[in-house]
Amino acid sequence: MSNESTIREARHQERQLFLERYPLREIEVNGVPWSYIAGGQGDTTILWLHGAAGDAHQLQRFIVPLAEETRFVAPTIPVVDRLEDVSQGIAVILAKENVDRLIVAGGSFGGMLAQAVARDRSARLEGLMLFDTAAPNANLAKRNRRKMAVLRHLPWPLLQWLFAKSLGRLLRLPGDLTEEQRVDLKLATERFRENFSLLTKERLLAHCALAYEFLASDPHAVHRSGPTLVIRSKDDPSQAGLTGLETLYPQARLIEFDGVGHLGSLLRCEDYLSAFREFIEARGVCTAEQSPPDVTVRVGAAVTSAPPS
Repeated sequence: MSNESTIREARHQERQLFLERYPLREIEVNGVPWSYIAGGQGDTTILWLHGAAGDAHQLQRFIVPLAEETRFVAPTIPVVDRLEDVSQGIAVILAKENVDRLIVAGGSFGGMLAQAVARDRSARLEGLMLFDTAAPNANLAKRNRRKMAVLRHLPWPLLQWLFAKSLGRLLRLPGDLTEEQRVDLKLATERFRENFSLLTKERLLAHCALAYEFLASDPHAVHRSGPTLVIRSKDDPSQAGLTGLETLYPQARLIEFDGVGHLGSLLRCEDYLSAFREFIEARGVCTAEQSPPDVTVRVGAAVTSAPPS
């Protein structure tokens, strides 16, 4: 059996165990069906919010190792097109799971939702963990509003093609990868394509509307105090030309990777997990000396840099 086959088989077994251990739970909120997974142990609860075309199981690579020390809730965002509806649905799920205080975490599209949910639950927020995501941006929101007016009238096959092309540029291979990283990226791409094939026009447009509403929101209205972790890549194509989250969250611990594009959470999974664990334990009281050796870290106003190893 080749190395790739061995890695694929191991990942398949891990996936099956994950799906069996954490089956979907269902609830209806204002007539809209929601599904989610929940579990783990410990005094801290993390709300994980998935990326575009994702689902409750998308963040398995973070949920499983952290479930040994934290509780978690991870919903699949249904067909809702207002951030208010997202917050209401999540509030009902958290109440059902007896979650009061929590850390909110999300990447990419999920990172936008995480910021909106954190704003609405600021009184019960213990921390905010954002990765590979964006801050509100009025100029981008304005362009996207015009785009949305066109997208609604496009035939579904064309809309699928355009969306897949847009996301496909975020899945491009960066530089040198280990064989394990290449296999993991192949598997992630295959799972994305599988999820994308099940996507409906209604759900895609609803999630676009959520992203555009967030981008158009007042940046001063987000929850800007308290422990915050921001992880990103310097060469993430989704962030080109945008004002960084470090401006919006000046108190945040900022970790920047280089050379991983929009795929840092996959290609540097262990480093992300280390950053999450440190943040969870210290709630943002971190030192730059604790960072991986090949990243840039800022803690508040302090910045330290190290060249790639």
